[in-house]
Amino acid sequence: METSPRLQLPYIMPSQAQKHVTHNEALRLLDCLVQPVVQSNALGSPPAAPVEGDAYVVGDAASGDWNGHEREIAVFQDGAWVFIAPRAGWAVSNLDGENRLVFDGSDWAADRSTGGSGLAWFGINTEADATNRLAVAADATLLSHDGTDHRVKINKAAEADTASLMFQTGWSGRAEFGLAGDDDWRLKVSADGIVWKQALKVDTGSGFVLLGDGTGSANAPLHVKDGRAVSGGYGKPFKVHATGAAANDTVQFGVGVSETNYNQAEFNFKYQGAGDVANSFSIGLYGLPQIIRVRGTGAVEFPSVATTAASPNAVLDSGASNGLLRSTSSESYKRDIEPLDTARARALLETTPIWYRSKAPADDPDWSWYGFSAEQVAAIDPRMVHWGYGDDAYETIEITDADGAVHRERRLRDGAEKSPQGVAYDRFVVHLLCLVKDCRERIEELEMGPNRGSQ
Repeated sequence: METSPRLQLPYIMPSQAQKHVTHNEALRLLDCLVQPVVQSNALGSPPAAPVEGDAYVVGDAASGDWNGHEREIAVFQDGAWVFIAPRAGWAVSNLDGENRLVFDGSDWAADRSTGGSGLAWFGINTEADATNRLAVAADATLLSHDGTDHRVKINKAAEADTASLMFQTGWSGRAEFGLAGDDDWRLKVSADGIVWKQALKVDTGSGFVLLGDGTGSANAPLHVKDGRAVSGGYGKPFKVHATGAAANDTVQFGVGVSETNYNQAEFNFKYQGAGDVANSFSIGLYGLPQIIRVRGTGAVEFPSVATTAASPNAVLDSGASNGLLRSTSSESYKRDIEPLDTARARALLETTPIWYRSKAPADDPDWSWYGFSAEQVAAIDPRMVHWGYGDDAYETIEITDADGAVHRERRLRDGAEKSPQGVAYDRFVVHLLCLVKDCRERIEELEMGPNRGSQ
């Protein structure tokens, strides 16, 4: 054996003359391999002005004097390049990358076993670099306490900078949360890693939460802002669904001071079945679960409201205004009070009492009714009827919202006009009384005869 097994240092042979030559060659190799340091591992050709004793790990596609020596250690000694073939496990310090390189038998890679403080970067099972100075490739990462607590701190230099955690798919960002651009905590998401949408923002001063991608800050503990353009006429910034509800279940949303019935209002959805018109929405307050109830048919009910009035004391205008009109006889709600002109009462005598059958589906077709024609009464005195929009004044249209759901909506047609919809029979009382008084005066005049005014 003429060389050492590990470093391939030449042995001085017994029969060798000029033994100092072999000895000096071995010293040169030791000078290269003991505490080995290379200037770079990124060059494929020799530097233009190499320094005596400098060493390099030859890169790929070597050329010039380095041709054919890829991944070998090239040392400039005595004005010429000396090449040393590395063996598996050899390590060198790389001044260019400020890290250690280890040869695995076929290629050089960053040393993953070194540790300590003050490292420029550190990779565990992967390559670290100048941007990602700490890099970990693993199925899981565990950070645990050393006795009690454990906190992970991410610090930024200034308020306008960013301190956040980003989640990626294929190295493309999909979600990020932290302090991005200011000191408010944000959660953002992206479908492509380029366009980002804010999902949540917490104001650092108030702690108020802003949901949605709307601009500005929250002005309530929970504030929902939807910055999207409304699609199809339906804006849906907030939804609450209980998908596990079964028939006869109630989905409830409460607003108030506390959880008790007497300190909150309740908005209830009574579920009877999928697409069932019996489904209803109600509002409850102070222990009464259904003060107002709206059914799928459009019917509005007041289950908890009772009245002792002999006649309606409020009228719901079902026209465009949908106003609740107060019905009262108090003079405090009247002005320009004067006696009714008898001529107006006599005009109603031109109306024709009629007998008829109803077209309404809810009425028994075998029944007959008595009354007046609203159109005829309106022609005589428009104030004696209720005005509103008939069925032919409405149209049903389909609107597709942002989720792709199709909604049917009933709207007034353009240019629709109100028409007589019902006779205000209660208003006839005043006119009838006026006619009775007029008749009484005429009878009294007839009874007086020619002796009227004599003693």
